[in-house]
Amino acid sequence: MTKYLLTFALLTPLTAWSAPSWIEAPEHLPGHITGIGLGEDIDKAKQDAMADIANTLYSNVSSSVNVNVTTSLDGGNYQSKASKSIESSNVLLPKITWKNIAADEGIYYAMGVISQQETVELYEHSLQMALKPFGAISDSSELTLNEYLYIQANESQLSLASDRALVIQSLSKPSSQYLDNIALLFDKRNQFARTTCFTVKESHSRLADKFYLPAIESAIQSDKFALKNNSQCIPVRFRSKTNKSGKTIASVNMQLTIGSPAVVSKVIHFQGQSSGSYKSAMIDAADSFSTYFAQHGGLLHNMLNKPGSSLTIEQ
Repeated sequence: MTKYLLTFALLTPLTAWSAPSWIEAPEHLPGHITGIGLGEDIDKAKQDAMADIANTLYSNVSSSVNVNVTTSLDGGNYQSKASKSIESSNVLLPKITWKNIAADEGIYYAMGVISQQETVELYEHSLQMALKPFGAISDSSELTLNEYLYIQANESQLSLASDRALVIQSLSKPSSQYLDNIALLFDKRNQFARTTCFTVKESHSRLADKFYLPAIESAIQSDKFALKNNSQCIPVRFRSKTNKSGKTIASVNMQLTIGSPAVVSKVIHFQGQSSGSYKSAMIDAADSFSTYFAQHGGLLHNMLNKPGSSLTIEQ
């Protein structure tokens, strides 16, 4: 905060600079985290103070915490009437007590404090709720495809939980166990990817098998999975319909299903074109299919994370 005050002071006329003493020498409150803020109005000053508090918890927090705040004077302290906890990006803050608020020459100042214990409790509760759905997966000896896909779909949630556990690690014994659980889930996911294979089954069309089956295999390999013609491998089935427009465009609708019974299924729309034959247009469509998934994180990733029951590949 001192850096920001110095910058502000250099940009402000000397006659206008008369910051309160508690800005330059904040009171040390054991068991609490203090934030100092200033701004053009009281809300901006409070947001700046909240960002200052958050910056103590995180080294790369956004400087903007969006929250509607009203205040009232209560026993010498300004109490926030905002919601019990506020969240910006990956930052959690408990109720803020506004110890000091002042204004001078159109500049507003705010000093807010949060309880360290309440902060730890808030983070521990957040971690408990975030990891609760993964309890059975943590206890299983080997992942199923469903469990692997569930971890993949919630990777950002687990990464966020890991960040939050690190924030309170020095203050909370349970945080270390949460970190171990998250690491275990990622280890199981990686082990599944290393040891699992897929096999693409032939469709009922020799022409589709000739052009599209290799493209599907290429897309699966973009997920770093092995391909084998083995009954122990996870089956991938497809059905496709190719619509011809003259001799230059092949428009493909492909129903793609992974697992037996099916775990994930999606209709993929793509097309190819050629100045030559219709078969050349189909080859171009297959190339578009495999190139898309090579450049966008692999087949399983897209089937899982793209919303809706269909996916359109634009040329």
